[in-house]
Amino acid sequence: MLKVLDQTEFEVAMFIGDVYQIEPIKFGNWFQISKKMLTKSSIFELEGNHRTENTDLQEYWKNVRDFSDDILALTERFKISKSLESIFNSNFEDDQIILCLKYGGLLGINNLNSIFQEKNNNVAFQIGVNSFKINDPIIFNENNRFSKWLHNNLKGKIKKIKMKVNL
Repeated sequence: MLKVLDQTEFEVAMFIGDVYQIEPIKFGNWFQISKKMLTKSSIFELEGNHRTENTDLQEYWKNVRDFSDDILALTERFKISKSLESIFNSNFEDDQIILCLKYGGLLGINNLNSIFQEKNNNVAFQIGVNSFKINDPIIFNENNRFSKWLHNNLKGKIKKIKMKVNL
């Protein structure tokens, strides 16, 4: 970042980013650090959440971001947390997703995906080390190849799998 700033002349510079990204992208934690270095009058934060119209979720997310002491009470009040057993024994609506804090481990998304996939009675197709089934839910998170048509967090289901055999 310093190389870019050293090689550029400007009257005003604007830096835009989300300090709350789970995995820092490109500039890493630079935005978090810069908030401490800049004057308060030069920082403008967009705090509106447009990911959902559900006011309960908006309030919950704000409290999580602010490290509020009320998180546990809100989790109970909004009934947005369930035991794993009740999650695995229920049917999901098309628009539901599970958020995990990590990929690996017992409560990581990789393990939970495997458990949910076992509930799908369709035939499994092995592609490398991965297994896919018709009607498996999917969510796009990297899509440079199809960026004109697909965007991050776009949800869908696998409708058809056609395997090619290399001879």
